Amino acid sequence: MAEQEAKTANEKLTKVKEDYEKLDFNQFPENDTLTVWLKEKFEAYLTKLKEELKKQATISQVLISNINTKKDLPQVEIQLDLSVLDTISTEVDKEIKAFEEDEQTKKLAELLKQKTYLAHKEKLEARYTDIERLNKNLIWVNKANQFSKQSFKSQSTKTEKRLSTEYFNTDYINAFNDECEKLNGKFGIEIDAKSSDAQSNRQLFLKGKDPSAILSEGEQKVIALADFIAETNITTINKGVIFDDPVNSLDEERKSVIAERLVSISDNKQVIVFTHDLVFVSSLINYSTDNSLLHECHWVENRNGKPGQVWLRNSPTYEKVYRSAEPVNKFYSDANKDECAPEQREFLVKSGFTALRTCYEVLVINDLFKNVVQRYNERVSIDSLSSVYFNETLINELLDSFAQCCRYMEGHTHSDKYAYKKPEPSTLNEEIQRYEAIRSKIKKSKKA
Repeated sequence: MAEQEAKTANEKLTKVKEDYEKLDFNQFPENDTLTVWLKEKFEAYLTKLKEELKKQATISQVLISNINTKKDLPQVEIQLDLSVLDTISTEVDKEIKAFEEDEQTKKLAELLKQKTYLAHKEKLEARYTDIERLNKNLIWVNKANQFSKQSFKSQSTKTEKRLSTEYFNTDYINAFNDECEKLNGKFGIEIDAKSSDAQSNRQLFLKGKDPSAILSEGEQKVIALADFIAETNITTINKGVIFDDPVNSLDEERKSVIAERLVSISDNKQVIVFTHDLVFVSSLINYSTDNSLLHECHWVENRNGKPGQVWLRNSPTYEKVYRSAEPVNKFYSDANKDECAPEQREFLVKSGFTALRTCYEVLVINDLFKNVVQRYNERVSIDSLSSVYFNETLINELLDSFAQCCRYMEGHTHSDKYAYKKPEPSTLNEEIQRYEAIRSKIKKSKKA
């Protein structure tokens, strides 16, 4: 006990010594502005303050020495007379006020005014050439407005029509007809270009009538799409095109044709497509994959009244990640962490079972039925039928495992055999192992 008290006392003594060593008694350095001012105005006060600080420094050194030698020698207390500071403070305030009101302040204001003038002059000089050019242009504009344009109108229109017919219209008509053929839209559309006021106006006719009076809404959309693509193809300045719901009101066959055409365009320029049609999205992805073209699909949604929220590389047609239990394992891993709050843990476990349900669905499509029929895809792979292996025992086990998974999902209709049960991370892990087991059996059965 005494040893501990001695140790504590020694630590306190060391702390006191360090505090003394940190004290700075040189409060009035020779070149300091305040020191110079005090030497000029209050030299006696400055001398007295320095002497008192020197005595304080001496006592501090003695105390440090006593602590080092462990001697307890009495010292006479010295206190600084700080009453002079009030006098000094008052004098400083007076001089500041006087400085603000004297001629130097007025001179500073005048200098600031000159500085502003010079800054404006510098800006004017920098823009002088532009101002001069603008003035000359205004002179020419005024002269041009005094001329009558009527005499030049006809000649300009004729020239524009000749050039438009010779170059633009010919290229456009060829491009338009080519697009109509690629989009299965050969409806006998004729193109007429009229020029006036040195401007061209393009019109489309079908049997002498407006196409909207004869063609269906879907056929009109195909023609409009062909018109747009043709124009982008003959214009070399654009490096990308954006389509907003290009297949609305179209049948599945036309959706597929348009998807194939848009994918082929993306071989030369960037193509961005916004659509709500999952079948169309699937066609775009399939054609891109078939042609080994880089593509990405993102999900844009309105969530909680906040539109435009983008989820990168995310789409209902992206099911490749669910060909194994990896997404489910991620939910389980996060939910099983010690720092995971109960409410978050429950959300992660439920999300894990939802993902596991998708894994089962993809297992049926890809492994059990070998992608003969795919979701969001009109294609049927007849050749893959030879790889399909149907085992009733295996199917019953798959159904039972799927039902086990579904009983942990709220908002899902449960069978009479399995009622809803609040899941835990361990429960999710058990169902992951059950899924892996049935998946392994299906793969082995196909090989056998």
